[in-house]
Amino acid sequence: MTTPSIPGDIQEEAASWVVRLSYGSPSERQQAQAEFNEWKAINPLHEAAAASMQEVITRLTAVRSVAAGNAAPIQAALRAGNLSVKRKRRKLIVATLVLATAFSAISWMTLHTYTPSYLTADIRSTTGEWANHTLADGSRIVLKNTSAINLAFDTDRRLLTLVKGQVLIQVAPDSSRPFYVETPDGDIRALGTRFIVDRQRDGTVVSMLESSVAIRTAEQRERSGQSSTVLHAGQQVRIETQSIGDIKNIEIDSIEAAWKNHQVVAHNRPLVEILDEINRHRPGQIFYDRKALAHITMGAVLPLDNTDQALQLLANSLPALRIRTMSPYLVFVDIHPDLASPTAK
Repeated sequence: MTTPSIPGDIQEEAASWVVRLSYGSPSERQQAQAEFNEWKAINPLHEAAAASMQEVITRLTAVRSVAAGNAAPIQAALRAGNLSVKRKRRKLIVATLVLATAFSAISWMTLHTYTPSYLTADIRSTTGEWANHTLADGSRIVLKNTSAINLAFDTDRRLLTLVKGQVLIQVAPDSSRPFYVETPDGDIRALGTRFIVDRQRDGTVVSMLESSVAIRTAEQRERSGQSSTVLHAGQQVRIETQSIGDIKNIEIDSIEAAWKNHQVVAHNRPLVEILDEINRHRPGQIFYDRKALAHITMGAVLPLDNTDQALQLLANSLPALRIRTMSPYLVFVDIHPDLASPTAK
């Protein structure tokens, strides 16, 4: 039987579940286990992602057994080595195993983040990097943090395929060779000069800074003769494989400044999207429950070159937001159980 291809967002969710199952009070872990079972039942790909992390989950089971008062798994291992561990050291061992489980999840996610398609891309950027490149035709691009593209230029057209992440494109004029950007969700034909393409978890977002582009979904691309949607300067739209969302107005100066100054500029934006952006620019992983934080929106200007400061600014703006830094590579974000739902300043 062929193993199903598991999308990156589902892989990320699976890893996040493993950390939730290994952290918190017994009641929190019990609740997480029930929600995890529900999550697996929603989609066969969820079950497949969970199965691929079975080794991590097996370690987790041993940790939870100790935390519940059953130290048999660890005690057996200690007896095998003829070791005697005092009770005061047991908590340290459990804590160490919890962190080991979390780091196992991070390692698993890293392997799925740096996929073969990313590693073999023509041009790519690394974590925290803003990579500037001039292409063979004179077009200029900026790859924002762990992004990757492939190029296919010939006598008829110029094609940039966005494999992962975000790219800002300044297109060089060439009337005989139109410039296209392609993602799994659709394609964008440059009718002007300057725009941003962002391949997100559930679609592709195009932001127009100068002139205009013509957009088609992947479904339209497969059907010749299908009309396209034109996006003008100061507009933004989300593309999915079968649909194009509502066109929104954007502040060009704010977006230009954000790219120039390496910031995330948010206006009434969901907190989870802001955390997604910070997560992209941070080594290691920030774990958070998207469902629990989904109702929170806020405005903020946060530095992406200093993600520790960005997280602190979030905590200052949202007093009920709990940010626990276990190491430079492992951060947990949730709502403090003793406080009311947060409201952004």
